[in-house]
Amino acid sequence: FIPNAFTPDGDKLNESFSVKGYGITQIDMLIFDRWGEKIWEGHQLDDSWDGTYKGKLVENDVYVYKIKVRDVFKKWHDYIGKVNVIR
Repeated sequence: FIPNAFTPDGDKLNESFSVKGYGITQIDMLIFDRWGEKIWEGHQLDDSWDGTYKGKLVENDVYVYKIKVRDVFKKWHDYIGKVNVIR
């Protein structure tokens, strides 16, 4: 499951962006701003983006993700999409 929005606003609900799924054994996640600058990356199964860049919360906007996941059969799956940051 890849959400299309999250709300890093301190209310303890939907505070970060992460991928959930059965059988994922490896993951590579990249987040880009509207100008194509990479603003976050994660490579661990429990990594999640908290909506910050260089220690500051990003603006309400649409960000692009590129995600590669490896399944239990050692097959890679690529996903490219958008996530909304709403505060």
